[in-house]
Amino acid sequence: MREPETSGSIAAMSMNTERILEQLYSLKDNSESFAKAEDADPIWQKDIEALEAAISMISTLEDEGVHDAEALKDLIFDYHLAAKQQKEMHRKYEVPVRAVRKDGAFLCPECNHRVGLKHTHCHWCGKKLGGW
Repeated sequence: MREPETSGSIAAMSMNTERILEQLYSLKDNSESFAKAEDADPIWQKDIEALEAAISMISTLEDEGVHDAEALKDLIFDYHLAAKQQKEMHRKYEVPVRAVRKDGAFLCPECNHRVGLKHTHCHWCGKKLGGW
């Protein structure tokens, strides 16, 4: 008899990577035994390849300190946050923009502080300047 979806999902979420890897290795061993039969369906080889890929991925995550679903969620969240921060830092510190001329002075387009004509970066906020 099949368990309801919700209890299966909860059980899967509570499994740690060690238990998941044990189960994947067991499934791989079973698939290999089926694949050895003379009249074996080629699907067993594809299952073995998929299981090997999953084992490799989960082992890599485990090596990086990810031992459960919550840690994986944290890792993905941190990755997205770091990518967003890197994109903003690239825009601010590496992509030059022209200073704005207002009332005979040059101003940083990022923070509106006065900048010198030869400045490569704003001394107030760090924005890269260029294209004079």
